[in-house]
Amino acid sequence: MTPREGPATPDQPPIGYDNFHHMTRATYRPCPLPDREPDFVSPGRSVYWDLGDRVVRASDHWSGQNGRGEIGGCLWTYEGACRSGRWEVGSCRYAEFRPRVRIFPTRNATPEDRIFALLLRSSGGGLDPSRIDGGPVPDWVRVAPRGTVAAGPAEAALSAQPDLLRVLTADESVVRRILDAGEVPLPSRMS
Repeated sequence: MTPREGPATPDQPPIGYDNFHHMTRATYRPCPLPDREPDFVSPGRSVYWDLGDRVVRASDHWSGQNGRGEIGGCLWTYEGACRSGRWEVGSCRYAEFRPRVRIFPTRNATPEDRIFALLLRSSGGGLDPSRIDGGPVPDWVRVAPRGTVAAGPAEAALSAQPDLLRVLTADESVVRRILDAGEVPLPSRMS
């Protein structure tokens, strides 16, 4: 059996029939239905054929059509018209599949971010909300009630102030990144 390959990077194996369905993005183009039994039927009832250099998919659900998003962690769009409840058949060459990657965006830390990070670090990971007198709180800081998992980074501050019911806190990794790299991590997303 000859290898069926798509793009590869040093840390990604080539994309082929064995892994095209692992966190990929691709655009399928309309094609005729193969005249043989499928190679695979998914739990969602989509049907797949391996044609050597490409895969054919027949399905009633595609990314971006009829309110559908991801398909098993993949973003697979269909170039033709998708009619609700109807099966469409499309093919895509393995060389056209791209791995989906998690993007970790950041923004530059402001002087206010650095000051708040220093305050959190020096106070044992948490601040009494009344100490800021209603002033602005950075978007990476959260209010956490005592006794919750979210208050974990403020354990030292809560131990020192037994009457404190809520605390302003943030993950230590965020505080460290602000102080060491001058960056504020933003919510990650998939490309």
